[in-house]
Amino acid sequence: MLFTLKNIPSDPKTTFIIDIKAVTFVKKGITHLENYGWTCFPMFEDLETDDDPNTIELYINSGIYMMPIFDGPVIGDFVNTVAKQHHPYNYLMDQLRKDVPPIRVKDNAGVIIKCVDNQREGHYKAALKRDEINTRYIPSEIKSGYSFDQDTINALQRSPSVSKLLPKGKNPKQMREEFLDILRAEYDIS
Repeated sequence: MLFTLKNIPSDPKTTFIIDIKAVTFVKKGITHLENYGWTCFPMFEDLETDDDPNTIELYINSGIYMMPIFDGPVIGDFVNTVAKQHHPYNYLMDQLRKDVPPIRVKDNAGVIIKCVDNQREGHYKAALKRDEINTRYIPSEIKSGYSFDQDTINALQRSPSVSKLLPKGKNPKQMREEFLDILRAEYDIS
């Protein structure tokens, strides 16, 4: 999916949260959505530019990233706690290291995010290449499960396209509309 975000205030706390749902199809369309997981992406990056440790400039976190998926639904109270942190993603990683972590990463499940700063001419306009995927947000102890070796690429190329997974007689546009209707109802969006 493509999202264009404009006029976002520069703040290290600005985080893009993605709520991921599993969709169940039947012959007549979508039956329901189930919580699959969620992830988040830090929109800005601190960069030291003038050798003064007291001043840090923020830049759009441009690049192509693999983000881990956290298990379960997005929990409002937890998100509110995370939102109060100076660096929310670092806080999440600290939570994962606790003896009894309040969140859990889904094994080998991830989301690829491409973030582009349109103020940079020609920035990341080329097609996605696997060696450009940055995995710095994947915890080091599980990073090997997120690698794209040739066997993984071959398996992905053999897997069916999303349109082949749709119920017979449904085109992607119809399914998109049905899916959006369910999302509007679920999140009370008019």
